[in-house]
Amino acid sequence: MSDEDLLTAADGSLSNQGDTPLFVLRVTQGAGAGQSLLLDWAKQSSFLLGQSTLCDLRLADRRVSRRHASVTAHAGLLRLTDLESTNGTRVAGLRVERALLGGGEVIELGDTQVRVARAPTNVVVPPSSRRGLGRLVGASYEMQRLYDRIEGLAGSPLHVVIEGETGAGKDLVAETLHDLGPHASGPLVFFDCAGAAREGELALAGAVERAKGGTLVLSELADLDPALQAALLAKIDRGPRVLSTTRRDVDREVQDGRLREDLAFRLAGARVEVPPLRRRHGDLPILAAHFWSASGGVGELPRAFAIKLVRGAWPGNVRELEAAVARAVALGVDDADGVAPALRAPTAPSAAPAAREDVVTRALEAGLPLPASRAMVVEELERRFVERALAAHGGNVTRAAAASGLTRRYFHILMNSVRAPKIGGS
Repeated sequence: MSDEDLLTAADGSLSNQGDTPLFVLRVTQGAGAGQSLLLDWAKQSSFLLGQSTLCDLRLADRRVSRRHASVTAHAGLLRLTDLESTNGTRVAGLRVERALLGGGEVIELGDTQVRVARAPTNVVVPPSSRRGLGRLVGASYEMQRLYDRIEGLAGSPLHVVIEGETGAGKDLVAETLHDLGPHASGPLVFFDCAGAAREGELALAGAVERAKGGTLVLSELADLDPALQAALLAKIDRGPRVLSTTRRDVDREVQDGRLREDLAFRLAGARVEVPPLRRRHGDLPILAAHFWSASGGVGELPRAFAIKLVRGAWPGNVRELEAAVARAVALGVDDADGVAPALRAPTAPSAAPAAREDVVTRALEAGLPLPASRAMVVEELERRFVERALAAHGGNVTRAAAASGLTRRYFHILMNSVRAPKIGGS
């Protein structure tokens, strides 16, 4: 594939998602015989089958796993994926990990049989000109469905579990749900579940109290210390709306005994899945250009650099891409493809070049290997960036984070990592 073809494919469009066959799943045998589920791709891009309250088709079958299987649309067919279930998923008597179905098949899950029916019509998913929602950026089919899901849940009082890989944008989804909801003027409080064991129950109680009248975001719910899970359970009914983010399978955490089932049940009023970058076809160039501009890159995103980005795997998802673009702006794009080094646009022309030179000079004179020298420069850039952002917004972290294109939680993490003084605000 040529570079031109590569970028064209990356730019993508929603046209190939326009007419997608409608499927209906109907339980024909088992405890839930008679219930059915319409797979409406205009509302969401994947559906879960299993015992969990988070599943779209709930099956009251003890031999069915909490999160047993998923179904998605694929090239006019239905893609069935077994989610490492205990008793397996079968089609036509054969145990499958993944299968493409066209309609008429029977899926066996435990003692339950589900017939796949293809509707006589297609669902039309019209192209959308939306390239973002709130601070979320992207125009892909996957993101359009995510925007619809967020808009549908924003005004709801339901607690929501936000699932997705590391770096996919779960915190931004939580912010957007809050900002579009009825309590947008209230506080948005992030509570780091991974660090909660050190802070104890008092910190949890404080976070719940600060979030009253607004939204409490439990970052990485599955990491919450078991001793604090009971304390949280006792506060849910009297507290604010709770949005929980997790990179892990909540149902697997419950199944393995690391997360209380009653807590998961109370927090899982609805589920939002944040797609990984590899599934967001066409979004990478849009995101890269956005991060280039937000980081102060001069002019448009260099074409050769964009091609390199499109070729990347990005296991760290959007967060990794953002970091790569920010480093390129700070340190200069690799000139191997004939692209002149692009520097950060100076906000104070008389001082910025010298400021950049001193840290680069120190890094060079230290005689460190390239990775260590690069880290030294980036750390200094981040320290100065945080200090300047806070100073520009009167020490208000919320406004500084928004102006920096960062989530409030990540801005706090950045502040702590560079030991920048917190002047005030939240």
